[in-house]
Amino acid sequence: MAVQSAAVSSRVRFFEGEDIAQVADLHQRVFPTGGERLEEKSRLQRKYFSEVFLNSPDGPESLRSLVYCEGQRVTGFLGTVTRPMLWKGDRILARISTQFIVDPASRGLAGLELLRAFFSRPQDLSIADESNRQSRTIWEALGGVTSLVHSMQWLCPLRPFRMGLRGLSKTARLGPRLAAIGSPIGGCLDVLVSKLHANPFQPVMPPVDALELDAESMLECLAEFTSSKSLRPIYDSGLLAWLLQHAEYPLGQRAVQAVLVKSKANRILGWYIYRLSKSGISEVLQLFADKGQASDVLSHLAFHAASHGALALRGRCEPMLAEALSMAHWPCQWGPWVLVHSRRHCLSTSFQLGDVFFSRLDGEWCLRFSSAA
Repeated sequence: MAVQSAAVSSRVRFFEGEDIAQVADLHQRVFPTGGERLEEKSRLQRKYFSEVFLNSPDGPESLRSLVYCEGQRVTGFLGTVTRPMLWKGDRILARISTQFIVDPASRGLAGLELLRAFFSRPQDLSIADESNRQSRTIWEALGGVTSLVHSMQWLCPLRPFRMGLRGLSKTARLGPRLAAIGSPIGGCLDVLVSKLHANPFQPVMPPVDALELDAESMLECLAEFTSSKSLRPIYDSGLLAWLLQHAEYPLGQRAVQAVLVKSKANRILGWYIYRLSKSGISEVLQLFADKGQASDVLSHLAFHAASHGALALRGRCEPMLAEALSMAHWPCQWGPWVLVHSRRHCLSTSFQLGDVFFSRLDGEWCLRFSSAA
């Protein structure tokens, strides 16, 4: 097992390569999924935990991921990765928490000990942005806060009938069979309501131009347009490439769509990045709109996704989008919760006030384990 220098507390220590097999097995038991063969699933999980938590662009040794041990047995895991950020021009170190896994027989103390150890590390800011109600309760009990302005998501059903059938397929018993039978009908109905302009969410192409957003242009836009926020992430080409690579997986090349939106006068209005899925919900990972331009940027996003075959779009209700989302009447719902913790009160407050640029590209979304589209 790990040497004593890797210990954080009596039962919590740093995650090592030799823990991968136990952590992968724990993940499978806590979050079982069907589909691929168990042997192949295990191989993919081990590769995932190695690449994301041992070989990613990361920070100091003292900020490594954590495991909770009962004797020689690993019964808890808390994955963490570094995200450098700027606070009013000063560089700080944020740490993203993800894959918070505890064996059901060890819940309670193990979760508390892992989070206490995580919060005691020398990062300036701790963030978890895909948390459930149980995680929120523990974070708040240990001094963390919930950023409500970032804890709501919107949904735009571009093809509502097929989207409804997709939801039906996930129900028990006859759901999958009925969805399969109704799929051709649902597709026809979506085409019909589109031609009749009867879909209230049918996107309309706004009077703007659009270009593919490459990495160099994205870095320039982030530096120029997000500087007004008190707290924002720092990107470099290596980190950006790593994030976009993980966003692609497992759908493959060209799943991630990155678009720069400009006015007819060649002024930058904003940009968006989303992962296209033609069989499920296309997830918006990052979106920025200049002041007064959110409606056009959102409209172009919906039109672009619809023209590429997306069933629906889902994204985070950023404060800059509030008015445009209200006018579009896209349904919104609470959760997952965005949680922050810091010994510097001003950093937590910046999230609660919406004075931060922090997208799903920066958080847990790109750190998920996924073995199927």
